[in-house]
Formats: sequence, C-alpha cells, structure tokens
Amino acid sequence: MVQLRRMAEALIEQSRYRITSHARIEHSEFDDEARLAIVQWGGRDRPDRNRPASDGVYVCWANHPRHGECRAVYAVEGTPAGDILVIISVMPEE
Repeated sequence: MVQLRRMAEALIEQSRYRITSHARIEHSEFDDEARLAIVQWGGRDRPDRNRPASDGVYVCWANHPRHGECRAVYAVEGTPAGDILVIISVMPEE
C-alpha cells in the first residue's frame, strides 16, 4: 500500500489524473481542488471492499479543513501514455 500511496501522490504532482463525472455530479459540494487534496493527502489506503480486488479500486481517508473527515475512491489505470490516477468519488465520511 505504501507504493500505491506514493504513486497516487506522484501522479497528482505530475497532473496525471482524471476526475470522473460521477465524482463531480454525485458530490458537487466538493470542488476539484478539494477532491485532489483528499486523495493526495489521504491515508489508510485499502482495496475497496465493494468491488472485486481485480478491479484495482482503492479507498483512502483524509481530514479536509473545510469538509472534515472524507473518503475517496480511486484507481490507477495504465494507458499507452503511462499511468493515470482516476478519482472515482470523494464524499464526506458518515
């Protein structure tokens, strides 16, 4: 998980990310800057238990100054141009 965390942080720093329309529509209270911050500074990464492990989807948590405790769902996808971080969803933790 440490390697995955470092990869996620590096991809954000390199601007190699994509935010899904689901993330923007379903949780419009977050702007893209907040979504990125939650993934970049998140921790306690683990596979998303609601999906098959083979999907490569992960969950992390972060305490955002404006939104409080939040959860993010993300994946790293390989593309012909290299890896890209896909932010699937960001939501307040309930």
